[in-house]
Amino acid sequence: MFDSLLLPMVGTLIIFGLLGYLGWLLWQLRAQQRRHTVVREQLAASNQEQHEHRRKSMEMIALATIHGDCELSEACIRIKHLLDYYPGLAADPAYRVIGEMYGEISEFATREARAELTPKVRAAQDRARYQIEQRFGNDFMTCMQALHRQMLTLEGSRFDMELAQVARATSSGAAA
Repeated sequence: MFDSLLLPMVGTLIIFGLLGYLGWLLWQLRAQQRRHTVVREQLAASNQEQHEHRRKSMEMIALATIHGDCELSEACIRIKHLLDYYPGLAADPAYRVIGEMYGEISEFATREARAELTPKVRAAQDRARYQIEQRFGNDFMTCMQALHRQMLTLEGSRFDMELAQVARATSSGAAA
């Protein structure tokens, strides 16, 4: 008789053990989903903060350039690096002059490398940079005015990480 009760009891214990294990796994899954949601919200907040900082930087650089407080070549380099985060915006024909001008001035020495140049080489680069600024000047200023207006309209906009990743993947695929 004891043998006939032992088998159902063992089976019942196994079933309850498996149900307990399943409950623990579900609890772990929900905890992981909550952590994932928190991390995703933090990432979105960080991306939004960076987006606003970049937008404000582009707005200020464009405005400083318009007012003559920033050299065209310096503005071009800074704006180009900021536009790299927004491939869709960078592809806008209104901003093509930034890429064209950047292509010509990107090889010039900056910061520490510039300080290490001889005065003669530095002066030659300055003359070449000045000629490039003269050639692109009017188009670049028109571009800065358009960029400034665009940045003002984007104030308070929401940065969409998925859209940015799709645009970045599309532009990388097109470049390859």
